[in-house]
Amino acid sequence: MKGGQKMYRLLIADDEPLEREGLELTIKKGLPELFKIDHAENGRVAIELTEKNHYDIIFMDIKMPGIQGLEAVEVIRKKLPLAKIIIVSAYDYFSYAKAAISLGVKDYILKPAKRDHIITLVKNLISEIEKDTQKRA
Repeated sequence: MKGGQKMYRLLIADDEPLEREGLELTIKKGLPELFKIDHAENGRVAIELTEKNHYDIIFMDIKMPGIQGLEAVEVIRKKLPLAKIIIVSAYDYFSYAKAAISLGVKDYILKPAKRDHIITLVKNLISEIEKDTQKRA
């Protein structure tokens, strides 16, 4: 943490290690030293991690073994109502997007996501978090 800069907690939930690592690398390169990043390989692990940690931003894959992404979001939303959640999916299904919106998801991005799109999105989410924090203060 340089110069007392706030660290944000970020969770990447995806059953594919390469997807998780790629997303983490993109974020760390584009926004260095801003995040403490955790990984979950499925929805159950994501839920368990949110019981222990307060995440600011969560990237959630939809299709995972066991508990699917949208189910996990539903549970996580109750615990972390202020977390900014982004769905990352290889599927361009309107029904998924609609369900995600009803769960208060911030964005729905298709894989493979463009590096600059992710960075812009994360920057916008950080300024939203800052505004939320100011409102509560």
